[in-house]
Amino acid sequence: MAKKILKDISLKKEKNHRLKKEKETDERAIKINQEKPSLEEEGISWSAPEYEKLPKPRYWYAINVFIVLILLIFALWSKNFFFALFIVLVEMVLIISGRRGPQNFHFLLNEKGLKIDNQFFGYEKFEGYLLREGLGGVRKYDELILKKKNVINPYLKILFDRNLKEELKSILAVKLPEIQYEDSLIDIFFEWLRF
Repeated sequence: MAKKILKDISLKKEKNHRLKKEKETDERAIKINQEKPSLEEEGISWSAPEYEKLPKPRYWYAINVFIVLILLIFALWSKNFFFALFIVLVEMVLIISGRRGPQNFHFLLNEKGLKIDNQFFGYEKFEGYLLREGLGGVRKYDELILKKKNVINPYLKILFDRNLKEELKSILAVKLPEIQYEDSLIDIFFEWLRF
């Protein structure tokens, strides 16, 4: 009987503690939302995928498997089992990410900044922008590249419909300078891999 009473008391304490934490979390979320600028004003709104998925021809998979087999044979011949395991893991990641579809995001650009889903970025976080055309016939979307003021991962790339280019430029040109951008080796590699 005493154990049951102690168990009931313990459960009530846990429930009260959980409710108190949820209330604190809700109060913090309300406070954070009040501090952020409102983006309910007019602006340019659009939805786009996080990346443009390109169709991979059948020979792409054949070449991929051929390269992996050659590397696996070399790894096993040299008795480097960690390299063989690494090759298998990388191939699994390539196959899984190649089949996964891109996530769709909702964007809003106005005089105060950029909102991506529920995350706000003010213009003070960016150094410049570039509106770059997608490859004609291959790519459906153009690309907005924003240079962030941090060293790690300095570029934010956002896809947009070609019809929005002039509207985006009219807002961005007032707020940020236009920048030059060259694709990195990783960008070129993923383009070659058709990711």
